[in-house]
Amino acid sequence: MLNLSQLKTPGVYIDEVPKFPPSIAAVDTAIPAFVGYTEKATDKVAGDLLKKPKRITSLLEYEKYFGTTPLVPMNIDVNLDTASGNFGLTLAQVPELKFRLYYAMQLFFANGGGLCYVVSVGNHQASNPSFANLEAGLKELEKVDEVTLLLSPDAAGLDDEGNGDWVDACLDQCRNLQDRFTIADVSDKNTDDASVTANFRGKIKDDIESIKYGAAYYPYLETSLSFNTLNPADGSTKVRVGTYTEDGVVNNAAVANATEDAYQDYESSLLAFESLQGAYENKKQEAEWLEKIKKAIDAASALSSDINIIKSAATKAADGKALPATISGAVDKAAIISAADAASNTANTAASDALDDKNDAETDLGSKESDLNDAVNAAIAAENISFVTIDKLKTTNNGLYNQLLDFANKQRVVLPPSSAIAGIYAQVDATRGVWKAPANIGLSRVIRPTVDITHLFNGELNVNPSTGKSVNVIRSFTGKGTLVWGARTLAGNDNEWRYVNVRRFFIFVEESTKKGTERFVFEPNDANTWIKVKAMIENFLILQWRAGALQGAKPEHAFYVKVGLNETMSPDDILNGRLIVEIGMAVVRPAEFIVLRFMHKLPES
Repeated sequence: MLNLSQLKTPGVYIDEVPKFPPSIAAVDTAIPAFVGYTEKATDKVAGDLLKKPKRITSLLEYEKYFGTTPLVPMNIDVNLDTASGNFGLTLAQVPELKFRLYYAMQLFFANGGGLCYVVSVGNHQASNPSFANLEAGLKELEKVDEVTLLLSPDAAGLDDEGNGDWVDACLDQCRNLQDRFTIADVSDKNTDDASVTANFRGKIKDDIESIKYGAAYYPYLETSLSFNTLNPADGSTKVRVGTYTEDGVVNNAAVANATEDAYQDYESSLLAFESLQGAYENKKQEAEWLEKIKKAIDAASALSSDINIIKSAATKAADGKALPATISGAVDKAAIISAADAASNTANTAASDALDDKNDAETDLGSKESDLNDAVNAAIAAENISFVTIDKLKTTNNGLYNQLLDFANKQRVVLPPSSAIAGIYAQVDATRGVWKAPANIGLSRVIRPTVDITHLFNGELNVNPSTGKSVNVIRSFTGKGTLVWGARTLAGNDNEWRYVNVRRFFIFVEESTKKGTERFVFEPNDANTWIKVKAMIENFLILQWRAGALQGAKPEHAFYVKVGLNETMSPDDILNGRLIVEIGMAVVRPAEFIVLRFMHKLPES
């Protein structure tokens, strides 16, 4: 606004006077962050993405930065009926998934998901998912303000204690930041309410201030996704014939056993090689990182003897990671140079040893692969296909090859429900609003839940008097498909924070209002500012009321905004620079229980 007291030069001056109150921009509400293991984690521009949150918007982008999923071994038993000449196929062993993130991303996008973040905490050479790695990835998400949902399909690979620790860590972050929500998975190995309580509810904290920031879903889902068994690069496959029999009799048992033994030796050698390869990559990255720090210290030391300047250069070269204690604890120039040299030399030696171990394992793997090829060739020569990968049958028995491939592609992936639920949250938020309960919605790319849930079991999971921790179920209904059939937070017995949509709507309003009122920081704490703040918030809440998020025939029935001296602030508050606004909202709640009352009517004529 033009300051009239400062006018000194004759002329015409234009003063534009703002008449409209400032506005609040609604923040996004369904931006999940997936933490897990990926095939790779690289960006041509940004470089290494390991434990660095990456923003993506499609499955194509995921594949670009993080790859796909490892080939899944699948054993199929073949029984030849010599009378009819037909083959009977059975799955010898259900394929086990160690890492589920790629499949989960497919389910997320299929159910309405869009913008999201991915944090890779390791590659597929890892032996199993680790809580320590998942927690490290979760901590990186504290720096990302845009994230509103936390989940990890790979946490399904942890034991009950580890899964409980993961859920607790997510809930803690949500409580501390107050701008995000946790989606937790409950394993389908639990088949009754008692086991759910013992293996899930009992493993997570009872703190109401934390559990109101999360919701749990049960059971796992049988999806329409197929296992990744075929390598498109060379047509090789990990689908193999487990046992080939004729009328139930093993065809040439000796050759079959020899081939099976060769496969087992090869698989063991492959696992050892992949583990050592992963260890080498980690040691190599550590050595390269320390070499970068060493060079930064050497360069800074050549220009200055100030230990703080040298440490600052080292910290910058560390790319956000903590410096080794020997370097950070150095007290002078000579000490920090010596510490950097020692750390770099030690890391290089460890990387060299790891490379030797990897090369030895690779040599052994080559030998085992040669033995396996010899055994496979011998089996085919003996007209036996036991433990032969099906790509070996393309030329010898193309009909059986296609039948086996079709059978393998019909085996379906089972996944924890969190990724599908994240997609449902995004779908409902986009089509209705965050205030709408994300329930009674059909799931896409899902055949059925892995556990059939009765009405009684559903009630026990939905309302738990002893722990108060509700678990939302996913159920199949005739003619309707598979539906999300629950909308409670883990604080299921709490009157204020019982429903997912209520908790998430409050997060939405709190975060939007917080960002909108930041412009008033350091403004005069007087009536002019109070009126602007109040008008801005009321205008925002009127829009939410008109959208159907708030309950009431009139705006004053749906919400109130209070701010002012002796109303929300004392003279001491104003003296200490505190501008306090009180907001009350009547958020719509779902009609969870619909009661229809029927009675006999007496005849009147």
